[in-house]
Amino acid sequence: MAKSDEVVLTVNGKRFEWWESVSITMKLLSITREFSVGYTRNLRNGEGLLEGLPKVGQEVEFSIGGDVLATGYVTKADQSYNATSVSMSVSGASKTIDLVQCTLPITAKHQYKGIDVVDFVQSIAGEYGITVSNPIDFHQKSTQTLTPTKKLGGVIQDIANQFSILITDDERGNLVITSIGQKGLTAEGLQTGKNILEGSRNVDAKDVYSTYTVVGQASNSASEKAVTAFQNKASSSQGGVRKREIVVNQSGDASLDLMQRKATLLKNHSVASAETFEYTVQGWRQSNGALWEPNYLVRVTDDILGVDETLVIDEVTLKKDNGGTTTVLHCVRPEALISTEVPDADKKSTSKEAALDFTNKGTTKTANWTDK
Repeated sequence: MAKSDEVVLTVNGKRFEWWESVSITMKLLSITREFSVGYTRNLRNGEGLLEGLPKVGQEVEFSIGGDVLATGYVTKADQSYNATSVSMSVSGASKTIDLVQCTLPITAKHQYKGIDVVDFVQSIAGEYGITVSNPIDFHQKSTQTLTPTKKLGGVIQDIANQFSILITDDERGNLVITSIGQKGLTAEGLQTGKNILEGSRNVDAKDVYSTYTVVGQASNSASEKAVTAFQNKASSSQGGVRKREIVVNQSGDASLDLMQRKATLLKNHSVASAETFEYTVQGWRQSNGALWEPNYLVRVTDDILGVDETLVIDEVTLKKDNGGTTTVLHCVRPEALISTEVPDADKKSTSKEAALDFTNKGTTKTANWTDK
């Protein structure tokens, strides 16, 4: 490995830089990046176990060639030995690991009304000393009531889904509100015969249907009829798929507009999610010297798998082991990362008998959108 790509763990100002095995994984849809490093020493040569190694719970910074990739805590340490050698591995995670594993303190505020989403995330993350950046300048008001026993990682994921945003972590262990492909196009594409060492495609069509139908109820403020009298349904169809239908409910005041959007999102998301791609390249850096990281758009030209399109890198693993220094890039189509949630609207009228029943008398409106 080039000297410039030396892996260093820094703990309390002390550098540890002789690691023989390295792995760090960064996921766009996760708020915590994790890493592990290890080494083996030969007892017969008198090398022994080095003193002052990182301890579980200590703050740690993980860097490659001076580029910081993770800031957080040592979460695990393993040691073993035999007659000739001693081995040790150290694992760590971003500071945001506390959000994943912990709930909101019981004395903290649990109800928020009409608060900006970014301010809400900052409020709960700030309980564990974590800040939130918002490079896409996202702002929307929200009302939130937190369950005391729910871990904050789940709360943050719910917020991301609800407002169709991406919330991930950065190299300093803080949260970032971002959008798909926000880092732009990579300096180089992925191409068979050029920089791809290994490639694979996984296809799983369990969630792909020929028709996606959304059903719901719409109110009519000018009518005395119950909500059930104004039932809506919207469909989105996918060509080339045998008859496979799924029906989902849209709560709230389900307008045709809202439901058509939901049906189209469901179709686009499931079709895009059915295929995932994984590529291994040599080294840890792109041709311009930047480390491979998630949320880049990358042009893939794969003659073997028949891929010629721009994908999103949603997961990156940088590795060093007996097989050398490599990067594994997990890629998906952009639509696979888009949330299928659409906001509920308040019903203007209600009824104790209100229920989805398309045999009831009343008006049923329908919208359809088909992609052949």
